[in-house]
Formats: sequence, C-alpha cells, structure tokens
Amino acid sequence: MNEQEKAALLAAGHRRCLLPLENIIDEAIQKKAFHSAEYWQHQYNGALKMLEALRLITGEECDARSEEMLSRLLRAQHPSAYEEEVV
Repeated sequence: MNEQEKAALLAAGHRRCLLPLENIIDEAIQKKAFHSAEYWQHQYNGALKMLEALRLITGEECDARSEEMLSRLLRAQHPSAYEEEVV
C-alpha cells in the first residue's frame, strides 16, 4: 500500500469512524451524560487501536488522540480540578 492509499484510508476512517464518535462523545458531555460519554470513549479507543493495527496511525498518535478525548471528558466531569490558579 502506498502513502496515497494510506492517506485515503485514514481520511475515510476519520470521517466514518472517529468523527462520528467524537460528535457522540461531545454531545454526551454537553448533556452531562458522563456514563454514556465514558462508554463511547471506550469505543473511540477501539477505533483508534484499529487504525493503529492497520498502520494508518502510529502508536504515539493513537495514544495522543485517546488522551485528548479522555482529557475533554475529565475536564467536563471535574471542572473544578482543572481551574487555573489565580495568583
């Protein structure tokens, strides 16, 4: 598989898999449906692992995307823990 084919598959994977899951998670967070958001976070991680197994993303990119989504969820669940200190 050449780089152009890989890029096309990754774009399709993002459009068809990751983006819908990101939207579902964001919607659950907005509704404060954190249990649902956590469930979809696990599905999102699975989709990332699939892209990694297909060698469309690196392990580092997989981890970074997973951590970013988890951070969004945790910030919504525990906003006071993430407030900046006022000096």
